[in-house]
Amino acid sequence: MLAGQVPEVRDAHDRQEVPQRGELMPASENRQVGSHDQRVCVTSTGASANDSVDPRFGRCAYFMVSNGPGAEFKAVENTARGLGNGAGIQAAQTLANMGIEVVLTGDLGPNAFRVLNATGIRAFRTNDGTVEQAASEFFQGRLVEIDGPTGPGHHGGGGHGPRWQEQRVPR
Repeated sequence: MLAGQVPEVRDAHDRQEVPQRGELMPASENRQVGSHDQRVCVTSTGASANDSVDPRFGRCAYFMVSNGPGAEFKAVENTARGLGNGAGIQAAQTLANMGIEVVLTGDLGPNAFRVLNATGIRAFRTNDGTVEQAASEFFQGRLVEIDGPTGPGHHGGGGHGPRWQEQRVPR
């Protein structure tokens, strides 16, 4: 595999293919952060823009994808959420395959952060409110970019304990 390529991702449970880059919405190149036509994904507890933001990146129920303020959200079920290990990695690969440029979420483990960073997906922190509110805050420039893992890897929910910050991955 060449550098910059993202492997094809399949659901570990039923081998269903996830939408590939461009299947949901066409991607565009060289967008500025917060530009009004940027492909943005918000982690969500449900399949509606009125549902709450899910702060758990790899274990969120849905990825809500939009191309800008006022644009329709499209719900994509997060098939990685039920994995015992590697949910964050699989979720990040799914977003890369869909051509997502920005993800709005609460927490990122070190492995998910590495995959997002390697694929050029920028992450911004949002922990509460609805999907629509989070997207609006992003487009207004009110969210802070996540510049490193926000917590330990969970390894199926177990975590690494309180010393994870000492081993934080520099950006």
